Amino acid sequence: MQEIKVALDDALVRFMTEEAGYSQSFKYFDIKLAVVLLLNVIGGLTSYYVWKIPFGQGTFIKAIGSGLFVFINCLWTIYSFFSPQYVFVGQLDAAKKSKMVYLTTATHLHDPVYRIYGSTDGSNKPLEILAIRVDEWITQDGYVCARKLIPDMKSALGKLGKLE
Repeated sequence: MQEIKVALDDALVRFMTEEAGYSQSFKYFDIKLAVVLLLNVIGGLTSYYVWKIPFGQGTFIKAIGSGLFVFINCLWTIYSFFSPQYVFVGQLDAAKKSKMVYLTTATHLHDPVYRIYGSTDGSNKPLEILAIRVDEWITQDGYVCARKLIPDMKSALGKLGKLE
C-alpha cells in the first residue's frame, strides 16, 4: 500500500504543478536540508577532531560535539514527528502573493482509500477534500490513470477553493 501512496503522491504533485498551474514552495525541504547539513558539519568536525587529537586529550570538546549532535537530532526528530508531513505546498500565483495551499495525504493498510487533506493556512487540522478508492486511479498494470485522476483532483481543488 505504501508504494501506491507514493505513486499517487507523485501524481498529486505533478497535477498541482502541471495541470492546475500551482508553483511549488520548497521552504520546508530547504529547512530540512539545512538541519541535515548542520548535523553533518557538527559530526564531521567532531570526527576530525577525534582523529587529529590523541585519545586521552580533548574529551571536553568531543563531549560537546557529540552532545550537540544528539541534542539537535532529538529536537529535529520531535519536530518531524509532530509537524504535518506535507505532500505539496504551493500557491497559484507567486507574483500576486495568493494564499498558500497545504496538502497532506493518508492511506491505511486495511483500507484501500486514498485521502487528501487540504488547508490554506497550514493548520494542523486540515479538512478532507477527497477520499477515493485507490483502484479507481490505478490500472491493472499498476500505473496511475491520469484521465480518471484529473477530474477528481479538479473537484478536490474546488472544495479547497471554498476554504479560502
